[in-house]
Amino acid sequence: MITQKGLANFYHEFGTLVNAGVNVLQALRSLENSTVNFQLKGIIRGVRTEIEKGATLTQAMGIYPHVFSSLQLRIIEIGEKSGKLDKSLFRIGDNLDRNYKNQTKLMLGFIYPVLLIHAVIFIPAIPTLFLEGFAPFLKTVLGRLTLLYGFFLLILLIVKISNRNFGLRKFFQYIFGCVPVIGPLIKKLAIARFMWNLSALHSAGENMVRAVQISADGCGSIPIANSILKILPDIERGGNLTSAFTKVRYFPSLVIEMLSAGEESGKIDDMLDKIGKYYEEESDATIKRIVVVAPFLVYLAVVLYIASIIIRFWTGYFNQINCLF
Repeated sequence: MITQKGLANFYHEFGTLVNAGVNVLQALRSLENSTVNFQLKGIIRGVRTEIEKGATLTQAMGIYPHVFSSLQLRIIEIGEKSGKLDKSLFRIGDNLDRNYKNQTKLMLGFIYPVLLIHAVIFIPAIPTLFLEGFAPFLKTVLGRLTLLYGFFLLILLIVKISNRNFGLRKFFQYIFGCVPVIGPLIKKLAIARFMWNLSALHSAGENMVRAVQISADGCGSIPIANSILKILPDIERGGNLTSAFTKVRYFPSLVIEMLSAGEESGKIDDMLDKIGKYYEEESDATIKRIVVVAPFLVYLAVVLYIASIIIRFWTGYFNQINCLF
């Protein structure tokens, strides 16, 4: 399996070799020898073989669309034509690295809540172990674990199916976009990705209309992408980016003001990077809040659940005593 981190490292190392003056074939041969991931090693070998047959790097990598996205291939294609391949490779690696870090922060933040949920399953069943034996205890625990893991498997199945079905993916993205905290986080991450992608494509030499279209498709949010794609006719007619982006309801006034300053100064790529960085920092702040609040909520739920068990036990105990008199 090729992870985002592994692919990011591949692009960074590839860019470093190209920047040092190593030709593409030699760089791929070096990467093939140093890569420990067997799947990625085989793909690098396949890319190198295609180039030796006369294909361009973009054409060779395009044989593996499940690994190299259309956005990545377009940035590489522009880099090849403009002579800035190393910068294109670094850009892609940086974007993948950012996505990986955000995912890792969320995953690490939810380790503690998951442990607490397991505590809810095991701790209340401990009296059963001492009073009735191991078999009833195991039966109780396994029944609850089955429900828990079944729930998580169902979520994974829904995610997998929705990723293959545009309609379902669109539906769930609209639903999650309305959830407090989660919705704004998704929006911030999507805007950050859009700005990074747009900066990478435009700085590499892509025309603005095509750059906006590709960046919108690669932002990871269908609602935001659809809203951005509606303004393409305005850009095609020669309108500036600032006036076009004012029609995108997902872009607040801050984005418009920063973009306007970038267009006026002639440093639009730098300003796109700054906007992406701003929203990345905003996303990090939101993720930190989620990581802090989620364990507290789960812990509170655990305490209330255990308290309810204790109350039921003593209520039943006193009811039995009252029945004796």
